[in-house]
Amino acid sequence: METYSFICEPVTNNREVKSVIARHESKMKSPCYVSLLTDKGVKKYYAEKSNLSLKDAGWIVVEK
Repeated sequence: METYSFICEPVTNNREVKSVIARHESKMKSPCYVSLLTDKGVKKYYAEKSNLSLKDAGWIVVEK
């Protein structure tokens, strides 16, 4: 499984994590691990592309 790392501002909830992933999703394979590097440390997540056909269905994100 691929692991992707991104440098970003600190995130406080999964919605912010999904917005980081959305900016880079064309280069990402699902499922994957995502490491967000911030000035407050590293946060790791498991991310998987949702197969729901609802409007704005995107990624399922779970903090590790």
